[in-house]
Amino acid sequence: MKKLFLVIGLFSLTCVILADPHRDFFEINKQLAAGGDDPNLRVRFTQLALVTGNYKEAEEGLQWIRTNNIPDWGEWATLQTKYLQMLGKQAPDFQGKDLDGWTIKRGDFEGRVVLVHFWSVVDGLSQESLPQLVDIVKRYKNNPFFTVFSVSLDKDPGAVKQAVGLHKITWPQVVESEGGNSATVKAFQIHGTPALALIDGDGVLRFVGSFGQMLNDALDVAVGRLEDKRKLSSSWVRMTPRSK
Repeated sequence: MKKLFLVIGLFSLTCVILADPHRDFFEINKQLAAGGDDPNLRVRFTQLALVTGNYKEAEEGLQWIRTNNIPDWGEWATLQTKYLQMLGKQAPDFQGKDLDGWTIKRGDFEGRVVLVHFWSVVDGLSQESLPQLVDIVKRYKNNPFFTVFSVSLDKDPGAVKQAVGLHKITWPQVVESEGGNSATVKAFQIHGTPALALIDGDGVLRFVGSFGQMLNDALDVAVGRLEDKRKLSSSWVRMTPRSK
């Protein structure tokens, strides 16, 4: 599992980061339709299909990756095939206690894009990936419709508090000492750490996986969709005649 996360991270560094996942999806689709047979292109197309909600194409792409035994991507494709059954549907309910004893639950984030981060303070990859999460938090710090919280799978809350102070973590932390048997882990079918789940402004699950370009794409799509929806709502209000 750790090797898989490293491969995804390295792949994300080599991807050309384009501005619009929807546009990129259609552009790569054209290349593949014209006879492109690059496995990396097919993997990228499948990722974009997943994050843009083109689930039929995503399913076909995942099957192609598994059938053709694409090196380093078989386990990823198997996991994403499992997650595909959850994507595009209402996210699982969840709730837990943060380090101060306050209850955090899904209903608290209605109307916002929510990034749920699963990690462990004793997991090396979790520690190494924290700067990536910090970058995401900084990127959206001025967006009132985006929030992130972590679910720690550690048995010792004291160790989590120490890590929070050491890494200057500012977002909420939920501690679920049951580890892999915790209710939230089971609800999102998490199979290792670090892992992330992204819920859009309508409470729909849009991504489950790890850090990398695919997560960045999913964030762009979810946040952009919510901003567009709110702009449309504001435009509608402005066009409504004033009441006397």
